[in-house]
Amino acid sequence: MTKKAVRHARSRRRKWPYVFAIVVAAVLISVLMYTNSYPKPPKDSSKYFVISDLAGIYRPLAGGNITIAITDFAFNFTAVGGDAHNLVIFTAGMSDPLEHTFQYVPNGTSTFSGEILPQFGIQSRLTAGQYPMNITINCDEAMGDITLIFIPGENLYSLGPG
Repeated sequence: MTKKAVRHARSRRRKWPYVFAIVVAAVLISVLMYTNSYPKPPKDSSKYFVISDLAGIYRPLAGGNITIAITDFAFNFTAVGGDAHNLVIFTAGMSDPLEHTFQYVPNGTSTFSGEILPQFGIQSRLTAGQYPMNITINCDEAMGDITLIFIPGENLYSLGPG
């Protein structure tokens, strides 16, 4: 082998680790850019918001007070998981969830929901002395259901005899 050929082979062997490192770095950068391009999944609303000052009105359905229809309710909510943007509150039977939208709710700020009037009332069945009802609160940062607990005489009042 000539001196020139030996020198060329040695220089090729010396470059190999650098080429390998560049290829590995390019692959890692591509993978990181690809995984960061996906939006983060929203958090659970039941952990992102705290409900307080809940009050509701109901009317009894046939069969006494075992099953009722909640016809009117309101509450305060506080974003405890961070700021909330483009927030919407809705539940089954609501005529227009757009009445209960909020552009921005700062972290730690208590906000009044407004009076929520389901079109036909939301049925709830007596369970251990209380009436549970699910609402949905969605925003850019969180989404999901929150269970409101109504207790007769404490935060739930009758519209008629019952």
